[in-house]
Amino acid sequence: MVDAKITALTEMTEPTADDLFVMVDDPSGTPVTKKATRANVRKRLINPTAKTGNYTLTSDDEIILVDTTSGDVTISAPTAVGNQGKEWTIIKIVAANKVVIDPDGSETISGNSTHNLVNNNEIVSFVSDNSNLLITGAYTA
Repeated sequence: MVDAKITALTEMTEPTADDLFVMVDDPSGTPVTKKATRANVRKRLINPTAKTGNYTLTSDDEIILVDTTSGDVTISAPTAVGNQGKEWTIIKIVAANKVVIDPDGSETISGNSTHNLVNNNEIVSFVSDNSNLLITGAYTA
């Protein structure tokens, strides 16, 4: 999910039980209460991006579903430098072929030059440490 400026959030008068975060926006000296809803925070889980061919991740990507029906698919990561803390999750949604996760240039993913997903519904999450990618979670079906 793209970061939203606090000025773009919904104004409110009182928090409710469904509000996750309530913030006070005070750029002009007059406080205005704003909220981030569950929908703002969880959008990435209900609106993932699906790919069927080679793809280069962006800083806006979070969850990528990869359909390997037509052959192996390479998911290229952007440079880890300048993306510290950015996390991506890749999910292979077809049994055939493989997904190859390819870090930028000489960067590595948990010490390896690439990481492969070979099983249907296999998942890997990784994060930039500002010099390389580190796997933070994996699931093999």
